[in-house]
Amino acid sequence: MTTLIRLSQPALCIFWLASCSTHHVTTVPEVGMEQEIARYVNQHRAAKGLAALATEPRITAQCRRHCAQMAGKGEISHRGFSGRATAMRNSFRHAIVAENVGMNYGMSDPARKMANRWISSEGHRQNIEGNYHLTGVGVVKTNNGKYFFSEIFVGQQ
Repeated sequence: MTTLIRLSQPALCIFWLASCSTHHVTTVPEVGMEQEIARYVNQHRAAKGLAALATEPRITAQCRRHCAQMAGKGEISHRGFSGRATAMRNSFRHAIVAENVGMNYGMSDPARKMANRWISSEGHRQNIEGNYHLTGVGVVKTNNGKYFFSEIFVGQQ
C-alpha cells in the first residue's frame, strides 16, 4: 500500500490518496472532527479528575496516515501499530503509547458517536483514561462517506 500526500493551498487543504492493488479511495482529513474528538476525550478525562491531553501535530500526522491506510483497505485495524509506536518513542523520550481506531458510516454526528463508543468500551476507555499527556487524532472521510478514526496516546514512563 502506498500513501500519497498532495498539498494544495498553503497547507490548509490536504488530500490523501490511499491505494491498494484493487482500488483507489480518496480521503479528506476532517480537521474539525479531529478537534471535536480531542475535546470529548478531554471532557471525559476532566470528569474523572484527569489532566487534559495536549494535541501534538506529529501524533496527528501518524493518525491521519493510518486512517488513510485503513480507508484504502476498507477495514479498521491496528496493523502497523508497532511502527507508529516506535516513531512515537523516537520522537518523545521514554514514551508509552496506546491507540484507538474505529470506523462509522451513515451516522449523524460521527465524531461524537466515535468518542462515545470508545468511552463505552473498556479497553478503549482505559487508553483514554491512561497515564498519558499527549494525543493526536486522525479522521478521514472517504469518497463514499465512510469515516475512519485513529487516536494515539503518548505518555512518559
